[in-house]
Amino acid sequence: MKISYPAVLDGGLSYPLEKNGFNLTKDLWVSELLISNPKAIKNAHIDYLNSGAEILTSSSYQASFNLLKNRGYNKSKSKKIILKSIEILNQVKKKTNKNFIIAASIGPYGSSLADGSEYRGVNNISNEKLYEFYKDKVDVLDKSTADLLAFETVPSFKETKVILRILKNTKKMSWISFSCRNEKEINDGTSIEKCCELLKNQPKVFAIGINCTSPVYISELIQIIKKNSDKKIIIYPNSGERYDGEKKTWKGNIIHSFESYIDEWLNLGVDILGGCCRIGPKEIKKIKSKVDKLKLEKHNNFSKQLNKLEADPIMKFLISKFGKNIEITDRYNPNFSKAISDLIIEQQISFKAAITIKKKFNLLIENLTNNQIIKLPANDFQSIGISKRKTEYIKNVYKFFKSERNNITEMSDEEVVNFLTKIKGVGKWTAEMFLIFNLFRINIFSNKDLALINSVKINYGIKNLTEKKLEKIVSSWEPYKTIASLLLWKSIEEKIFYK
Repeated sequence: MKISYPAVLDGGLSYPLEKNGFNLTKDLWVSELLISNPKAIKNAHIDYLNSGAEILTSSSYQASFNLLKNRGYNKSKSKKIILKSIEILNQVKKKTNKNFIIAASIGPYGSSLADGSEYRGVNNISNEKLYEFYKDKVDVLDKSTADLLAFETVPSFKETKVILRILKNTKKMSWISFSCRNEKEINDGTSIEKCCELLKNQPKVFAIGINCTSPVYISELIQIIKKNSDKKIIIYPNSGERYDGEKKTWKGNIIHSFESYIDEWLNLGVDILGGCCRIGPKEIKKIKSKVDKLKLEKHNNFSKQLNKLEADPIMKFLISKFGKNIEITDRYNPNFSKAISDLIIEQQISFKAAITIKKKFNLLIENLTNNQIIKLPANDFQSIGISKRKTEYIKNVYKFFKSERNNITEMSDEEVVNFLTKIKGVGKWTAEMFLIFNLFRINIFSNKDLALINSVKINYGIKNLTEKKLEKIVSSWEPYKTIASLLLWKSIEEKIFYK
């Protein structure tokens, strides 16, 4: 399980489903659709995935053995219904060809009462009954293909201790997320500090968090958790409205919009951010945009690398001229097919011509899915200046990523080059540019790039630049060859060279 932080979690499944006309007032809530309409759940997951969610939670929150037994399902059938929630997410992976983390959702004991008890806790219940409730469901989901276990809306210290007993025998890692009644306490009145202390030395719990809690309490809760725990912090609040368990409706006014808090939460150091009840794909898309911006800004901080490169007098000169003006993120595109297509367009034409054609290409494929781009007539590409051969190459790229499921972000530099050059039309230069501008690898120099070679020749005063001489110069920039490349490109662009 590899998560790139900060990561984007999905929102509440019930919200988009209710907006699409589904009645979720029965005791099984969203899990009702595991029985009656699993396709609706799948479509809701896809909406969140398309909005930028990197972690999707299963629709198993309310699907407890207790409630399913009340419906007349035996243990075997109940198990299949619960596992259906994970199966649906695997179907989403297959259909979309996208990698994401699957979090197996486990609601608190109160969720099995279907009366809103998860927001206040249940006092008159024994530890053994709680243990039995959690154990059956955890056993099923721990053996599933989910990546982790998500204990959600935990309202009480008592339930937390029971969960930890069960986690001693699980294989999967988990997060435990509390529902809180104010900015300092979970819903049974226990301080969040005390919860942090309880989870401190629990190896199976990688993150502690807050969900289905009003946004107005979140910032202070984050600060308390950060002060009292070294675990990852996961936050997915609701809209700020209150749930009426009897009428099964949400009431109250939203004091501030969910979106207005996103920057603040990210700046406080949240590791995973999403939404709970009444938070939908629109808000998740906003989170994704803010997270991407934050990640990109981090990639453009080169102070450490520039200090190292200053040992080379030519680099020191270029840093004095351009050190504050170079960036690695200006050509980033999260759609890898589009990113590589832009690089193919750039091959063997002038920089100015490439900009013009890429703008036209953007307009051509605007609002089209990857499948629709594959089916576009070749004449449409050629009408905007893309040659017949490059059209074939671009379509090869889109087809390749449609069928390949490898997680390219986890590959080494060499593996990425070998992987991408399997595509007809993608050579080493294209793969290296992709490494720099989409994967932000900081030790890449492309000896296939004529602008870089010319910049080295001019700045280092070498007319006859042999491979041996080039290798000696480039190796001195280890392990920050990419940063040196950015400076050399800027030198050529600005026509300012070391003398």
